[in-house]
Amino acid sequence: MVANEKWWGEKPLLDRIIFRALEAGASRAAFKNGEIDAVVASTPTAYAELKDTNGAQIRRGQRLFSGGLNLNPKHIKDAKVRKAIFVGTDRQALANVNFQGLPYEEDVPGSMVLMPFSPLYEDNFPKPEGGDRKAAAQKILEEAGYTKGSDGFYEKDGKKLEYRVTVFSDDPTSKNVGQNFVEIMKNIGLHIELNPEAGLNFNKVISNKEYDITFSGYSVGAEPTAGTQQFYYSKDNDGVGTPEIDKLIEKILVEPDPQKRAQKCNEVEKKHMSEVCTLGTVYNGPLYTMCKEKLANYGTFLYDESNIDWAKVGWLK
Repeated sequence: MVANEKWWGEKPLLDRIIFRALEAGASRAAFKNGEIDAVVASTPTAYAELKDTNGAQIRRGQRLFSGGLNLNPKHIKDAKVRKAIFVGTDRQALANVNFQGLPYEEDVPGSMVLMPFSPLYEDNFPKPEGGDRKAAAQKILEEAGYTKGSDGFYEKDGKKLEYRVTVFSDDPTSKNVGQNFVEIMKNIGLHIELNPEAGLNFNKVISNKEYDITFSGYSVGAEPTAGTQQFYYSKDNDGVGTPEIDKLIEKILVEPDPQKRAQKCNEVEKKHMSEVCTLGTVYNGPLYTMCKEKLANYGTFLYDESNIDWAKVGWLK
């Protein structure tokens, strides 16, 4: 990216800014070698490797992100199975693995469309009946006609429930989260295999729906309407949803009052997470950016992250 010579406003501090697409491990090596000036260090592996880098500074912020379970309804077709996975997942255990080694803690969030610090936020993730995740998940499966086979895994009509959880990145944290999930599901009676993929394949795998289960997420804004439509409206999700939820969303889109609109978004999300069960929140997380000490006006930005004033990014004298 270079400065526009015909720009009539404030002159940028830098002549050009170069962006590089690198795998996580390669980006950390490039930062330590002085090839790049900033790198995200929000995973335990990245933080541990970079936190003591000479001439660098960690810039901390809240990640505006909601991530976790992403179940493909084209592969896991029975909504009752998807709900059993939701209810049976120990989200706190997965979050603990995801943040192990980071100076960061958070309560497990329950919304894809609002951050927990928002006054509009509600925890919409389904709770296990009776408080016991394993028992509640097994009850859902058994009421749907599944029985345990001799190998300890649930099946129906002679077909075992078995899926793959796809994890991305060369960062071991992703694999550790995936392996922890495999063990949680095994304890319930679901046969899940770990399927590691290179981080560069993420967009292809997700857009082509080439997964059964994965962990992914989305940026979260200050207003929940767009996210509610994007995640839960069947016409935007290959027909996955319910007519009742669609009608509720259509009413939201014409509701002028922002408070009422947010309340209805929470109602839709609670209903979708309980009945359709495709996206389920596990964590938000921190945003740590490791920068060269004298790099100015770059790092963490909260809701301004997509509106960085690149003209003001530069170097301290």
